[in-house]
Amino acid sequence: MMKANPQETSFVFEREEVRSAVETLRTLASELPEEAAAGSPRNRVLLAAALLEAWLENGGFNKVEPSRRRPFQISESDRKKIPVSPGEVGVMTLANNICRVLPYDMQKVQYSHISNWLTYIGALAWVELPQGGRKRLATGIGEELGIHVAEHRRVDGTTYLQNVFNPAAQQFVIDNLETLMTYRLEENVRKATDKVEKAKAELAALTGQTGEGVRPDA
Repeated sequence: MMKANPQETSFVFEREEVRSAVETLRTLASELPEEAAAGSPRNRVLLAAALLEAWLENGGFNKVEPSRRRPFQISESDRKKIPVSPGEVGVMTLANNICRVLPYDMQKVQYSHISNWLTYIGALAWVELPQGGRKRLATGIGEELGIHVAEHRRVDGTTYLQNVFNPAAQQFVIDNLETLMTYRLEENVRKATDKVEKAKAELAALTGQTGEGVRPDA
């Protein structure tokens, strides 16, 4: 229960209340469309959940998180510490379980890293939804790995789809963390290369249209 702090005008929250709020926010985020923009509704909700989680894990919001510059690596002993839920969990819960055992300054394994890699190996695929928009859903390969699509009902009666991972699928991701994170680095390199090539193409198109070179200081 939320209690007033007699020494301050702010409030003191019980840890269980905050933990429940984090789970509620992550569930809400799973219902929102995936967008790359940092300011998208989904990413804003995830940011709110991360801030509340910082309160739970670090004792407050005043601690400054160090830059996560250490390359990803995991020992077999730490890998075995990652909890595998006996039931089915969403990708965000899976990513959160993995990150709990990693050193604080190490690069995180984010839910998007898992989804991108699973898409790359064909376990997930983008699907156009009847109500509009699109979402990554489990394919036949994903089903064989233990990922399937669950339909959930919201309070207002509408439904949404979510990929859920059974214990075998959770373990598959945990066993392939190094491959997953290597793909993430390669993907970043590809994106950077694509940006350079696009800039070159635009410059070539511009110079071709004008028939003149472009001055460096133009």
